[in-house]
This record gives sequence, C-alpha cells and structure tokens, in this order.
Amino acid sequence: MNRTTRERPPYRGRDTSLIISIDLGTTFSGSAWSLLEPQQIPEVVDVSGYPGQEFQAASTKVPTVMLYDRNGTVQAAGSEIFDPEINLRARREGWLRVEWFKLLLRPRGANDALENAPISPLPPGKPIVDVVGDFLAYMSRSAISHFRDQMAFSEDIWRRVKDNIVYVLR
Repeated sequence: MNRTTRERPPYRGRDTSLIISIDLGTTFSGSAWSLLEPQQIPEVVDVSGYPGQEFQAASTKVPTVMLYDRNGTVQAAGSEIFDPEINLRARREGWLRVEWFKLLLRPRGANDALENAPISPLPPGKPIVDVVGDFLAYMSRSAISHFRDQMAFSEDIWRRVKDNIVYVLR
C-alpha cells in the first residue's frame, strides 16, 4: 500500500461508482481511475497499455495527437499513431495530423511564450470543442478498457458502475 492510500479515508458514499480522471496535456496526456465502494479505501490506478502502445514501450502517457480522415472522422489517436499500417494508410489517404490543439482553448490575446507554438490546423468545419471531445472520448474508452481488464473477474462490478461514472478533467 502506498503512502497516499494509507492517508485516504474510506469512501462514505452508498453507491459504488467509477471515477475517471483525464489529464489533457498539450503534448502528452494520461488518465487514471478509481473504484469507489462503500466503506472501502479507494485506490487510484494509472492507465497504462493504451491502444497502439504495442508499437512502443507501454506508458501511462500518450501523445495528445489524432489523425483525421478527409471526412473529419478520427482514425487514430494517442499511441495508435505509431502503428506502421495506420501511418501508411494516413499518408496514402491524406489524413490530417492534429496536435497541440489544447492551446486553442487559451483566451484570445493571451500573451505568452506559446503564441508561436506549432498548432496544427483543425479538420475543416470541426470546432475546437469537438476536437477536444474526440480526444477525451479516446481517453475515456482507454480508461474504461483498462478498468474492465483489471476487473476481468467480475462483470458484476462493471454492471454496477457503468451508469455511474464520474469524470474529472485536469
């Protein structure tokens, strides 16, 4: 048991729920989950082994990057962009690589050193909130998949929490 778990009090709620925390970074992002069960001390579990990490060392962080097809549909995100077949298809079909998009959430006129950052163009007709939503959806699917893999022994736990997921964005 790590230090933070010992200091954490037992969960006082009545219902079992799943907390998913997503750290949306400019260049790399990560996520973690915690199962809250009544009277149990919650443990925070970092997500690792994201989709596509079979092409690189497994990590708790993934690149904050997406590949969009010409219709504005996400074809790959995070570590999936390292898949050689996906890269070949992306080049052949003219997919758009979108990265550094988090900086578009800054207030207009923000005067800082990131003004000249290499922000990719967004897919045509796709506002920044939709692009962020696409990436958060990828992170959410990855966290849920990791949770379900870790809790493989009990479909009952998933049935109890699937409609009671709380998201924390950091």
